Amino acid sequence: MASGSDFIQALRQTYLQNPCQVLPNPLWQTIPRLGDFELAYGGSGDEVNRLEAWDENSIYVYWRKEGRQPSLLIRRRLESVQLALIHQDFLDSPIVAGFTHTRQPFFRLLHDHARISAPSLPDGFRFEAVQIPLERDRVLAMIAHADGDGKPATETVESWMQPPVYEADFWLWVKDTNIGMPVALVSGVLDRDIGEAVLTWVQVIPAYQGKGLAAALVSEMLQRSAQKAQFTTVSSVFDFRERENPGAFFRQFGFAGEDVWWLLSR
Repeated sequence: MASGSDFIQALRQTYLQNPCQVLPNPLWQTIPRLGDFELAYGGSGDEVNRLEAWDENSIYVYWRKEGRQPSLLIRRRLESVQLALIHQDFLDSPIVAGFTHTRQPFFRLLHDHARISAPSLPDGFRFEAVQIPLERDRVLAMIAHADGDGKPATETVESWMQPPVYEADFWLWVKDTNIGMPVALVSGVLDRDIGEAVLTWVQVIPAYQGKGLAAALVSEMLQRSAQKAQFTTVSSVFDFRERENPGAFFRQFGFAGEDVWWLLSR
């Protein structure tokens, strides 16, 4: 077993090398939850090749640098736990089928800030800063009316608004200048400790979709994050219509990667 501080140091070091393959969630979300788990890591010298955080009912962190195939050990663990967050590399169809309550895949992609397109809003629209906390309820109401399985819970959205990851520049409306009302939203957080920006949400209300507003928001967010962070990540529920190219919308802006994670529960 590893001490919490040693594990966190090993996790941080490894995460920075390959964020989307090492963890299903950003590092800032993961570290506060580690106190509830058994921790272990392995390697030689400064090279980490194994990270695990688990308890008798769940697998929270499971990463291997080598041998990224379902192993006998991970199969046995997955037969007994009730909940798991597992990279697709360590799964096959029989393992996934054993979890009958939830089988939800989601992708994680990374942008290295090497190529960022200039935002382009159509006439009649403007960017405007979201005023947190004054417009908190308006933000929550817009997200609450979004469609899809990837909609975050209220407490998740509120965590984006709190120190130490709140970054005012990463919260933007697009407003229709004719009516003076917000019709689209982007949000993000900033982990200043490691230089990671996270694009947490982008949404356009149905009547305004197809006008390029989401694209303008993502491009503007990336321009801002490139000034404050070393890289930007994004994750979302896996759309099986994009099986060959998960996250296709975000890839057009330069996000890249092949990492798919699964939330599994019985």
